[in-house]
Amino acid sequence: MMSSRKFPKIEEGEMRRQEARLPDLAKVAGENAHRRSLQRFGQVLTVQNNQMVDLRSDGSVTVVKTLPPVIKVPTTLPKVKVRLAAKRKKQP
Repeated sequence: MMSSRKFPKIEEGEMRRQEARLPDLAKVAGENAHRRSLQRFGQVLTVQNNQMVDLRSDGSVTVVKTLPPVIKVPTTLPKVKVRLAAKRKKQP
């Protein structure tokens, strides 16, 4: 069932400003989750220098696993010229 909640309309510029804030908001959220995990559970798993490590609230670090090298994936695709096939008219 679709929600009947109405969202306010915003201008394009305002939407772009809000979207531009997303990386910073995500960074802060990740840092907060890391801190809360250490406080609540006393540990957090994270990746440092291609190694999965277990960080403890007492400051100890244990290497859990060495990971394979990171494969960088391009965030944008190269521009490619595309030729559209000419539309052919069927002759009777």
